Amino acid sequence: PCCSREGWCGKSKRHCRCDLCVDYRKQATLKVTGVKLSDPMRQCERIGYGFGKTKSPEACAALAFPRAECGRKIMFSHSSPDWGCHCCAAQSGARDEEQPQWTLYTIEVAVTRGHS
Repeated sequence: PCCSREGWCGKSKRHCRCDLCVDYRKQATLKVTGVKLSDPMRQCERIGYGFGKTKSPEACAALAFPRAECGRKIMFSHSSPDWGCHCCAAQSGARDEEQPQWTLYTIEVAVTRGHS
């Protein structure tokens, strides 16, 4: 991601092109390594983006990770895969009420120093 000296960080163009911003993408490579069950029977508090039908939470994670509007959580329905996959908006968590058709996963990421 990119960060300002005031600690404002993110992966959008606004985060990387501001005055006094540091672009850490040049110093590290991030790669999706998988997903981890986060909140069964829950859905996103706020949806960042909908990707349509995907085969698995792992496929959803690969689509969600590079998008600026997505945080580190994705929403997937195993019982109704036609509903598609969605990412939770950045800084958004799980809703409190139970939603038996949905499951939230956290995108797992590996960090490697330098560009490969």
